[in-house]
Amino acid sequence: MEKEGQERADSKFSFDDFVRFYTDGDFSLVTPEFKAEMDEYEAFYDEYISFMKKYMSGSSNIIDMFEDYGEMIKRLEKWDEEIDAVDESKLTPADDAYFVLCYHSNC
Repeated sequence: MEKEGQERADSKFSFDDFVRFYTDGDFSLVTPEFKAEMDEYEAFYDEYISFMKKYMSGSSNIIDMFEDYGEMIKRLEKWDEEIDAVDESKLTPADDAYFVLCYHSNC
């Protein structure tokens, strides 16, 4: 925990610095547990997007896909709850930047 007057290691960087770090593949300032959760979140959405593209193409058995869709919706609801539960006030500046990048793009 930070002591009064003590600066966090990542507080000297701007959001643009974090974007540059992440673009270069440097995630060292992101809390490892938070990064893992965001990476799982992104992986789920990649899977969801692939599923929806396949569904919209009409190239599969619609009955099987309907069953899969029900399961996908349950997982989507779980992730929505988990993301809503993130206490953004406890994120480090690096975590916050990573959250924004993951939530609004592919990190």
